[in-house]
Amino acid sequence: MTIFSVDPARCEKDDLCLTVCPLRIIRAGADGFPAVAPEREAYCIACGHCAAICPRGAITLRDTPGAALTPLDKSLDVGFEAAAQLLKARRSVRHFNPEPLSRAQIMEVLDVTRWAPTGTNTQSLKWTVVDGFSRVRELAGLVVDWMRGVAAADPAMGKRLNLPGVIRAFEEGKDPVCRGAPHVVAVHAGRESVTPAEDAVIGLTYLELAAFARGYGTCWAGFVALGGKSHKPILDFLGIPPEEKLYGAVMLGRPRYRFARLPERKPASVAWR
Repeated sequence: MTIFSVDPARCEKDDLCLTVCPLRIIRAGADGFPAVAPEREAYCIACGHCAAICPRGAITLRDTPGAALTPLDKSLDVGFEAAAQLLKARRSVRHFNPEPLSRAQIMEVLDVTRWAPTGTNTQSLKWTVVDGFSRVRELAGLVVDWMRGVAAADPAMGKRLNLPGVIRAFEEGKDPVCRGAPHVVAVHAGRESVTPAEDAVIGLTYLELAAFARGYGTCWAGFVALGGKSHKPILDFLGIPPEEKLYGAVMLGRPRYRFARLPERKPASVAWR
């Protein structure tokens, strides 16, 4: 399969694709049209810069014609003030409405994560959705089982994380682990990832912002992620195979309360050199 081809009827020979290619594997041929030599094709990471930059949709990358790519809608451009408020107003939600999201609604925000940057564009993040209150409660129970083991084996660590208090609250019918959320979304990846932990954090951030923009609430499920590092029953419940690792999780649902103001934050710590 030829990974890169050009429609000469569309190409204006403006060299934009040559300029933006991060691996510099695109060169102008003898006829002036851009091309990728066969011996350089293996270096392509399919980032799509070349196809995305071409104003005339002249480039076909890995069987996808540029003309078939979704054009940017300028009417949807977000100004700095609106983007800044979105970023500042996102809150960690720990109180959820009883009405769950549909799978279509969850998939809508998860789909946005496909465009989250990943190391060398591996796009190797995988997502598992724990769907429904009873399943989330079951997951929380497995996390509490892990907590009991930690609290018994390392009382100092248990005290530092307040595990006895969390365990007691769960046994009383509360849910300090998943906060009564109707859904938990976990992210995992295998060895093909170059920077899996970083990719996962960025992917979860994309998910959080997309969910917030849709009016949903999220909160990082730190106990789930922490327990999943060493407690196999959690990984088995999530269906994560041995060759993959859990890198994070968030609670997801409809927020019970809406925040009205931006809380204050410390000034940014910036050094100039």
